[in-house]
Amino acid sequence: INTSLLSGVTLATFNVMYDADIFTNGGFVRTQVESNITHTATSSITTLGGMVVSDASGSIFMLEGAQAATIDTDNGAVGGNVVLEATSDIFISQIRSPNGFVSLTAINGAVMDSGDLNGATDIQTGDLRLVAAVGIGEDGNMFLETQAANLEAQNTGVGRILISNTGDLTIGDVETRVAATIRNTTETLIQMPSLGGV
Repeated sequence: INTSLLSGVTLATFNVMYDADIFTNGGFVRTQVESNITHTATSSITTLGGMVVSDASGSIFMLEGAQAATIDTDNGAVGGNVVLEATSDIFISQIRSPNGFVSLTAINGAVMDSGDLNGATDIQTGDLRLVAAVGIGEDGNMFLETQAANLEAQNTGVGRILISNTGDLTIGDVETRVAATIRNTTETLIQMPSLGGV
């Protein structure tokens, strides 16, 4: 899919599998499913500053092999936030939003690294917000590899928080942001409150 429309792309269905490239020229990519969202290892989502919002009642899988599923909202543009929320688990391969923020919420599950086969950093962003119930980066002691300036992380249940960050990192300085969500309606705006640190 290749679109120059600022209105972007919206997908709402039971399951979604991204198995190709999606490009928007500043438009958003929103996905809402009743089950799982899967990004195959050869797929990519690229926006020029557009937001990527995904909401899954199941899990979100970004697969990794010789290549890795990628979400890149920057590509030389300013902005481009990434908000992923799943009722179960979120598996990350590569998310790049150096001029925006990334928020990952696994309500009843974990936020984990899909693998390290290609050796790339999992998440590159300015502000990073991670929320899980049963661990962050904890999958056989496989750390979530990040390159972030500011981090807030919260694990509400059992499990550890395992993060390996490149560069200077400030804990608990992620500002409250306004972000689009698709949980109830595609136009709802929500405030993501501060987690108060790690």
